[in-house]
Amino acid sequence: MNYITRRGLLLAACLLASHGAFAAGPVSASASLTNFRIELIDLRPDDDAAPWIEFGTRNGTLTMELNSHSPFYEQDTMTSTRLTTLDLVLGDNRAWGKADAFGASALSSSLDRAAQSFVYSNLSFSLSPYTQVVFRGDVAASADFNPYAEQSSLDVGFTGYLIDWWSGYQPLSAGYSSDSGGSFDGTLSLNARTQADGANGYLSMYALTQTWAPVTQVPEPAHGAMLLAGLALLAWLGGRRSPISGLLPSCAPRRSRPAAARRAWPPLPSVPAA
Repeated sequence: MNYITRRGLLLAACLLASHGAFAAGPVSASASLTNFRIELIDLRPDDDAAPWIEFGTRNGTLTMELNSHSPFYEQDTMTSTRLTTLDLVLGDNRAWGKADAFGASALSSSLDRAAQSFVYSNLSFSLSPYTQVVFRGDVAASADFNPYAEQSSLDVGFTGYLIDWWSGYQPLSAGYSSDSGGSFDGTLSLNARTQADGANGYLSMYALTQTWAPVTQVPEPAHGAMLLAGLALLAWLGGRRSPISGLLPSCAPRRSRPAAARRAWPPLPSVPAA
């Protein structure tokens, strides 16, 4: 390989590195909360007092607003459902309510740096004395962990607290988290019990997934094709015997022709003497 070919290869490599386009691989994240249920269990069935739950809204009506957020697509949705104490079915010292219409989901699939989906809902309530409450909800969440992903996390759960006279502050928590992506598809369940004076409580349900992708440098197709064509031309020129012959004007001085080959000028006419 001659000098001009080596030089062309070096030039092509430099151009290929400098004309790369910044891009990232596709990543996605999804989250959903559906089928929220409440179950009340009477811990003292012989006291002739039915268990009850009241929510922190007017008329004892539960209005749950489930918010989903996918910031990269700006898909903000809100779903509400109403569940009152009249919807609680009594039987065998138990009462339960089910909100089939309660649910929302968020999906973010991005070719940019990141994808994030967040679904959550909050509620406050009061419970009757000697009552066990069971909150259940179906959660599905997924965060990609593929060769493009640099970080991927998933966090789903129920969290909250009870406050009563006997036990004071009782933290409530149930969930699942992962720092390496993956998926979760199942039912979360949270239990709480009250004593003689009942309790006030708070519950937060959430599903958060996010995936971050590094920015990688890849060549644009047009630039790559042009550089390859130029490199092929340089390689073809390098294979010729005289790669620069005939392409550049000669700068060497011309040789003088022999005197015999020079054109003879005719003699000057003679001028007669005066």
